[in-house]
Amino acid sequence: MSFGLNGRVSALGVHAGDLYASGDFTASGATPLPGRMARWDGSAWVGVGAGLDYYADAMTSAGGKLIVLGAFSNAGGAPANRLAAWDGAGWSALGSGLGQGIGGNNLGGLDLAPYDGDLFVGGFFNTAGDKSAQKIARWELGVATDVRPDPVDTGLRISALSRNPNSDRFSFLIQVPADGHVDAGVFDLRGRQIVRLLSGRLAAGEHRVSWDGRDGSGAPASAGVYWVRVVTSEGQTSRKVVWLR
Repeated sequence: MSFGLNGRVSALGVHAGDLYASGDFTASGATPLPGRMARWDGSAWVGVGAGLDYYADAMTSAGGKLIVLGAFSNAGGAPANRLAAWDGAGWSALGSGLGQGIGGNNLGGLDLAPYDGDLFVGGFFNTAGDKSAQKIARWELGVATDVRPDPVDTGLRISALSRNPNSDRFSFLIQVPADGHVDAGVFDLRGRQIVRLLSGRLAAGEHRVSWDGRDGSGAPASAGVYWVRVVTSEGQTSRKVVWLR
């Protein structure tokens, strides 16, 4: 990497094929990095919006977003109680987050992981959101995030998701609003790309794309929850796929 970071790194995570870092750093070389968060863009570290008011202790990709956990109380300039989500364009809180750690411990949460479309968080806390939670809690991320369009509606769509029982393939339609380069791929819940489905120039309009349930090496993908992600110069959108073998 062309430059390191000027402070300790407390957590690393991968989301949508990108590497993210959090820590008590403020810059990479001459590039300022506000808010204790950074993303590696392939050649340099860049900021992640306004970041956090305290570094994250853990992060993971779940529900089509990067989820971070730590002792912070603010993410992107808005209140976020120890849990926050980055969707590629902005930060948001996960409900009312976690209660203070048992015995006044400010950390509260220690680790988090996606499982079966939901997010599990563990730590010292005894409340999560407005509910009692004895050191472990679950967020049902998949309920409201089956379709996640870009925050600015560009007209990019994924629709008509279906599985052909005869060919064992998922097919879906993408609506491209303008001529241009389009990338499409399948990602697991940790944000790792399983297979690239499309990379090339498409005309504006509707196009059919399919996935045969295999990864980039041709090996069968494990049964589970995945995200189909489509990216253009105008924006991006994702849709959840449940793959059953």
